[in-house]
Amino acid sequence: MRQHGNHPRLCAQGEWQDCGSCETGTLREQSITLEGRVISPHGVARVEC
Repeated sequence: MRQHGNHPRLCAQGEWQDCGSCETGTLREQSITLEGRVISPHGVARVEC
């Protein structure tokens, strides 16, 4: 995964969880908490394929 220098900093991150598949393999997601940001009342996740 590519991360840029201007992304918000992570405060906390959960364990990676398998959540499906895609053309190139397995799709995984991870819950994260961003420093100083309220983006969604439902939380934030990052994905990896």
